[in-house]
Amino acid sequence: MKLAALSVAILIFPSLSWAQTLCRPGEIDYFSCQTTAKQKIFSVCGNITDGEINSESWLQYRFGNDGAIELSYPQKASGSVEKFEGNYFDRYNVADLRFINGGTLYSVEFNYSYNGNEAQRRDRPSGGITVHIGKFKRVSIPCKRVNASKYFRLFSDLNASIRTHNGETDMLHHYFNYVSK
Repeated sequence: MKLAALSVAILIFPSLSWAQTLCRPGEIDYFSCQTTAKQKIFSVCGNITDGEINSESWLQYRFGNDGAIELSYPQKASGSVEKFEGNYFDRYNVADLRFINGGTLYSVEFNYSYNGNEAQRRDRPSGGITVHIGKFKRVSIPCKRVNASKYFRLFSDLNASIRTHNGETDMLHHYFNYVSK
């Protein structure tokens, strides 16, 4: 009996690393991954379904560990969708969700496989967080692994919906103009 239980645990264990998220039951987990930096997790959670954004819609970025979230942005659900910039570049299989918190620009990136000739070839999906602190400091924190089959379409659709709802905000340009002053 103990051997059977151990065998089941060994079979289940690899799938647990895919299941790591900071989203709570009942929330939509648009994208989560464990980072290479200190085993932290980041998640994009919310309640937007089928691209329908209305006054009840909300979105939140979370970073930390299960039970010890270090950053939640924004704090309040009301008006949260407008605090994000969604980018989806279908031609290059890239989705990028941006937000500014204080003097820091965050970019949650998901790059799916790409073999075109207009950008660098990617044989495997990748993702991570890029943080711009001030004008010259940039920190990139990659994901250990990315569950592309679970997240790419969901995250891409979210970004496209936000872009349609909020319009073209060009957060990167506004951020660098702000910090250069």
